[in-house]
Amino acid sequence: MISFSGDNISDCLATIISALPRLLHLGLMSCDLTKHFFQHHRIKFSNALQTRAVQSINFSYNKLGSVGVELLLRCLKPSSVTDLDLTATIQTCTTNHLAKHLVNYVEQPSCVLQNVVLSKCHLTQVYCTLSLIKFHEFPVFKEQ
Repeated sequence: MISFSGDNISDCLATIISALPRLLHLGLMSCDLTKHFFQHHRIKFSNALQTRAVQSINFSYNKLGSVGVELLLRCLKPSSVTDLDLTATIQTCTTNHLAKHLVNYVEQPSCVLQNVVLSKCHLTQVYCTLSLIKFHEFPVFKEQ
C-alpha cells in the first residue's frame, strides 16, 4: 500500500497512474486533498487518468468543496467510470453546486456512471428536490 497526503502529491500520483499497466480502482480517501490539488495540478492528473480505464474512483473524506468536485469530474473519463464515492467532500451547504456538477457529468453522451455515494455532502431537501428534477432522466439517480 502506498500512502499519499496533501495537495502536492500530483506529480508522484500522475507518474504512478501512468506507469500502471492496468488500473481499475483508484482510492484516494482521506488524503487531505482540496480544490487546490485540481486548480494547480489538474492537467497532469487528468492526462494520466485519461490513459487508463479506471472504473471506480473514491475521493471520500477529502475537503474538495464544490469547486474541487467540479474539477475532479472534469478529470474523469466518463466512458469508463461506473462507481464514484464523494462521501464528505462537501463541508457546507452554502455554495454547494454538487448536483449541478453531477448533472453536467452524466449528460455527456459517453457517460457510464452507475453508482454514486454522496453521504455527508450537506445536500438539503429543497436543493435536492430542485436538482433531482433534472436527474430523473438518468438511470444512475433513479430510485430502486
